[in-house]
Amino acid sequence: MILPTTGYMPMQDVRKTKTELLNELETLRQRVSDLENARHYTESDNRFRLLVQSMPDAVRITCDGVIVYVNDAAVALFGAGCAEEIIGRHSEDFVPKSERERLATRRRMLMANGNVPMEEQQRLRLDGSLVDVEILGIGITWHGKPAALNVIRNISSRVQAREALIEAKESAEFANRTKSDFLANMSHEIRTPLNAIMGFSEVMEKEIFGPIGSSRYREYAADIHASGQHLASLINDILDLSKIEAGQMKFKRGRVNIARVVEARLALLKRRAETGEIKLAVRIVKNLPALRGDERRIRQVLFNLVSNASKFTPDGGRVSISASANAQTGLRIRVNDTGIGMKQEDMETALTPFGQVMTSTESDLAGTGLGLPLAKSLVEHHGGSLNLKSKPGEGTKITLEFPPMRLVA
Repeated sequence: MILPTTGYMPMQDVRKTKTELLNELETLRQRVSDLENARHYTESDNRFRLLVQSMPDAVRITCDGVIVYVNDAAVALFGAGCAEEIIGRHSEDFVPKSERERLATRRRMLMANGNVPMEEQQRLRLDGSLVDVEILGIGITWHGKPAALNVIRNISSRVQAREALIEAKESAEFANRTKSDFLANMSHEIRTPLNAIMGFSEVMEKEIFGPIGSSRYREYAADIHASGQHLASLINDILDLSKIEAGQMKFKRGRVNIARVVEARLALLKRRAETGEIKLAVRIVKNLPALRGDERRIRQVLFNLVSNASKFTPDGGRVSISASANAQTGLRIRVNDTGIGMKQEDMETALTPFGQVMTSTESDLAGTGLGLPLAKSLVEHHGGSLNLKSKPGEGTKITLEFPPMRLVA
């Protein structure tokens, strides 16, 4: 029997063809998958490029020291018209000579660690001007080669503001030193003749070397002596406030007997209380612990507060002084009066050096505006605080608070 030859294929050859087809299909599937992945990566890459291109900070990539990529912000930062004016140039073209040694050090650090921390530097623009920048370096791979990606931020405004602040601070410190020197010199020049005026006026008032005639002369001498004492006190307050502001005030550390200090400061009020002009209430708890601080300065604080209470409390008013302490709240000293008081908006003025709060009822009572600011500063230098409350026509309440750590049992 003869078999026809047309279209005949052995069974083994048919199986090979199927195997080959399967292999081809698998190859095709792999290629389709690769193409799909490639499309996905291309889309991701495009999105990343768009993101980097639109970043507000400058982004630059260098490979072997040559710039291979810059975004729009980098073009603007370096003063170029387009990216092509920068790409292909060496990165050192944009680095001032004073910064190149530091640049070499950062490159070695980048190669060793893969990144370098953010640092303030300066860079050159195409027109030769300098720009202050903050620069961060990261190691990356660029088309299979090691490269460096730099994120660069223009901080010129920040640097200018910082320099202006430093200049203003130095100017203020110079002015403060000049003021302190002037006050110290003027104090010496004023004190010398003032001491003579006070001394001679006291001699005349007491007629130490014999009678001076009319009693009116003695009154004049007493007025001269009192005015001299007031002027000397004013000079002391101005100098003390200047020293505190300049950080030159020296404080002695000792044990301050608050009860004794308060009692010593009551002389002004006791005279008025004895004549019935005002009512005086003093309440100091027993066994009050001592305060660690400068007794002379604490006396000065209480003198200023008591003087104000006496000055601004009219006849028939009331002044109360109290002192208490415990382990939780520390020491509290209160000086309250029912005087003329002040408005809420005027209290800040009262605590400002030379700040004077004027009302129609106290035009003849205005002082120098130094008492409260000086007291506040002295209390704060003892770790405490001065709290002021006041209402027109109702009076003023002042509370001094010192922390428990300042108390000595």
